[in-house]
Amino acid sequence: MEGVSPGEQGSAKQGMAEPPFQAESWALPTEHAEAEDFSSEPLAQRLKSNDLSRRCSAYADAQAKMEADSGDEIFTLFGAYAETALAETLPKGQDAALNALVAYLKHCPGIDQRKDVLPWVRKLAEHKSIDKPKMQQLAPAVVLLIAEIAECPAVLQELTNCLSDLEAAKKKNAGFLKKQ
Repeated sequence: MEGVSPGEQGSAKQGMAEPPFQAESWALPTEHAEAEDFSSEPLAQRLKSNDLSRRCSAYADAQAKMEADSGDEIFTLFGAYAETALAETLPKGQDAALNALVAYLKHCPGIDQRKDVLPWVRKLAEHKSIDKPKMQQLAPAVVLLIAEIAECPAVLQELTNCLSDLEAAKKKNAGFLKKQ
């Protein structure tokens, strides 16, 4: 304390009600705070949960199991929730869900004989978040994998039909036509 004599300095310190600030005594929450561990909960329960963190945990676990080739059971389970994964609207959920969907499309046994994946192209094209960066980053990988599975002409036809239907219905606020 400049300009204060040593005697006054002591009395000024004694008059302080609070201890001096110590930076290490507290911390701000970080953006990447420790994620809660939901792995003890059943995967099916987490996939259908209303809690985004639980679903993201389930998507990550499912993706890891599918990439590790841990049997057909995980593909059957995830396949039942693929529509839910496609419907994720928040970037965190989209990231986890679509990455798990990519693992599903790459590793699922017998996926090349399945034609029920083709409607997923329309779901992605009509998705209300298709104009958002996260969805634009993740959706093409899914569409390309579906193109490999369902044959490219069918995928292009589905996209063309979807865009034509949107234009005909004058839904300028839906999917690809939003904000353009």
